[in-house]
Amino acid sequence: MKSDLQKEWDNKLAEEGLNLVDKIDPPKAQRTYHSIKNYYESVDQVLHNYSFDSQLDKLIWECHAEGLTRKQTAAKLGIGEERIKTTLKRIRIANGLPAKLTNRRAKPVTEKDKAIIKLREQGLSYSQIAQALGLPRKETVYQSLRRQGVPKSKTGRKPKATT
Repeated sequence: MKSDLQKEWDNKLAEEGLNLVDKIDPPKAQRTYHSIKNYYESVDQVLHNYSFDSQLDKLIWECHAEGLTRKQTAAKLGIGEERIKTTLKRIRIANGLPAKLTNRRAKPVTEKDKAIIKLREQGLSYSQIAQALGLPRKETVYQSLRRQGVPKSKTGRKPKATT
């Protein structure tokens, strides 16, 4: 059963987001719609299941779940935008959501990106992957992995090869 918030966002996305992009690129519109919808479903789950550190944190998250901007939230709660930004980031990270939301359009995953992930899973370094695929720089590999959400190794070393 959908909550009122989920219904509201479904309507809002259908009216504003999907219809505008749908005329340009229907598959991209569907991906965009579903990714935003999934994000706000997660936001709603956090709102109801997460143990917030303070009442203010919960109020900030409620404003975020309603779709208010940081500026609107700051005006409503009478606090600074920086506090809102850091609170949202902290709560997102604690709940496995992306730390930062962007307005940039996601680039589609290419065959090159798939090959990079496959080679990285085999344990190759960025330089080795770049050389194997004929890429000009190892930074191209790093950027591709970052775009796809593959975390950088915590030790700074390549991952162990899987068998």
